[in-house]
Amino acid sequence: MKKVFFIVLSLIFMLSTTAKAEDTVHPSRVRLLIHGKLPINETSDLKVHFIPAGNLKNGVSPITYLNYNFQVFDGLWLAPTLGWSSGKDEGILGMQFSPAFGNFYGWFDVEMNYPNYGAYFFGQAEYKVLPAIHFGVETEGGGNWEEWTWDKGFGPNLIVNLNGKMQLDMAFHYREENDKVLPQLFLRVHLFMF
Repeated sequence: MKKVFFIVLSLIFMLSTTAKAEDTVHPSRVRLLIHGKLPINETSDLKVHFIPAGNLKNGVSPITYLNYNFQVFDGLWLAPTLGWSSGKDEGILGMQFSPAFGNFYGWFDVEMNYPNYGAYFFGQAEYKVLPAIHFGVETEGGGNWEEWTWDKGFGPNLIVNLNGKMQLDMAFHYREENDKVLPQLFLRVHLFMF
């Protein structure tokens, strides 16, 4: 566990130092996600997700999600989602799609916030090289449904699963934000509590 802690601290340091070159890269981002799951039966479960902040480097602004995850058919799960953004003081309505076939899997999420018409999307397509090492691509963005303004990014990622209780996602996005298209590093730390 000390090695994992050292790796996470090293990555956070690396991400924070790259953020200083603001004219050549977008500031890096670090996100913590805490997950819990309550199985209902073989083909459905309830999941809760807590995110202290969209980017921990900008302070705390909690987001909480509850979703009902169910298997539509072998290889496809759907999850209607309700959530609350404490920082924006608004509700979230979303849908998650999770296809899986052999060593390939994906995770796609689309959300709408009310009353501010905020929007968010995230998608990953991954290949399990080893049980603990996955490579793939991802996209993420946010904006406003009413004004149709968006920031968005796309790029490769590496996912490392540690003992089923912790997961590190390291992504390199080519991101359009504030009318600039620049590279950005993105680290996500997942903790699976139950």
